[in-house]
Amino acid sequence: MAPGVQVNRMDANKWAITIRGFNGRFANKLLVLMDGRTIYTPLFAGVFWEIQDYPLADIDRIEVIRGGSGTLWGANAFNGVINIITKKAEKAQGFLLSTGAGSEEKGFATMRYGSRIGKNIFYRVYGKAFSRDSFTLDDGGQGNDDYRMGHSGFRLDWVKSHSETISLHGDYYNGELGQTVSVPDFFSPLYTKTLDENANVQGKNDEISFFNHHLRLISGVRLEHNDYTGYEFEPGIRSIYTTDGGQTVWAAISRGIRTPSRLEQSVTFNQRVIPPGYLFPGLPASMVVMHGSSSYDSEEVLSYELGLRSKLSTRIFMDVSFFYNHYDNMLSFRYGMPEQPLFNLPATLGNEVGGHSYGAELACTMNMTEDWRLMATYSFMTMDLDDYFTLDLRIGWQFSKAINISLTGQNLLHDHHREYGTSTLLNTQITEVDRGFYVKVNWRL
Repeated sequence: MAPGVQVNRMDANKWAITIRGFNGRFANKLLVLMDGRTIYTPLFAGVFWEIQDYPLADIDRIEVIRGGSGTLWGANAFNGVINIITKKAEKAQGFLLSTGAGSEEKGFATMRYGSRIGKNIFYRVYGKAFSRDSFTLDDGGQGNDDYRMGHSGFRLDWVKSHSETISLHGDYYNGELGQTVSVPDFFSPLYTKTLDENANVQGKNDEISFFNHHLRLISGVRLEHNDYTGYEFEPGIRSIYTTDGGQTVWAAISRGIRTPSRLEQSVTFNQRVIPPGYLFPGLPASMVVMHGSSSYDSEEVLSYELGLRSKLSTRIFMDVSFFYNHYDNMLSFRYGMPEQPLFNLPATLGNEVGGHSYGAELACTMNMTEDWRLMATYSFMTMDLDDYFTLDLRIGWQFSKAINISLTGQNLLHDHHREYGTSTLLNTQITEVDRGFYVKVNWRL
């Protein structure tokens, strides 16, 4: 519901999420953090969303920062930041059991218990698991993208004083996801071989944390160093003017970077086979071999933003923003001359593309009554996207203070619809999002 944020399901277990363009399974212009820990992988330059499966009941808030934010957040906050903040252990006490089943969400369950040790030490532990059905292919067949995973974790907070907390938390996950992968092959029809496989996903983390007017002008510069490009400067300036009536007008200029990933610096892999004569007459069928470059530099963006936030009445709030981004040193491919064996066609990554984007975002909230609130958002940007219109509905019954039951319908307007196209990096098969229903029960003590 946040304007400017694009969320697409590529299949039943993969997502493409970005802010203000450049979307993909590994959208590399968006920095994502969980409690301050970056979940942006340096290998592919992006986020494996399929393994970020934290209990929703224990998430305190999700901060969405639109636009270049490198001065405050650092490298890779190129077009924005998503910062997921979980509840303190003190705020997640007691026992919670949540379970349900449905047509697409075949079965899911979450259990969490929180308590305290003495006066100042609080903890919580959780475990969750789910099984998800596969989606539908565009020809009506069934995809190979079913998904099963278990996730567990804990958080321990030692509240030393009102302003000082020592926190220790960790998570572990293990699961299996189905996928259909296309790989280049000289000896297959259309030079592509399709493989159905089950990918095992497994991982863990540990982390210890220590938490120690009318017109405003905010400026700063961030200096960072990385092993690929050395020192990087990320300056920014932002002004905010607030009227007596509560309206806020703001403007900002900032520079951001996206640091190279290991793939762009050193990887070599077979990307695809191009048919005879594709690039120029007489060229035989060739295997495109992608090569990283040690001279690959950081991608750059210079962002200009202007916005207005206004409380139009006691019931209506509006937020509108405009942006223009100028990009430099963006990812490019330079093809070399064909070479043996098998007529390999080398393609080297470079920084030879520039460009720009512009757009507007609008959010409006209307409190119709004490029990009814309407939220509407609209985002405009100069790019071509798959278009679709869908509807989700949820009906809940609060039987008692401890128990509630809900019925949810998702993607109700169509049997199935496509939200994303093919990937440019890993050629996994795209399936279409199915209409689904599920029943969920929450029991809280």
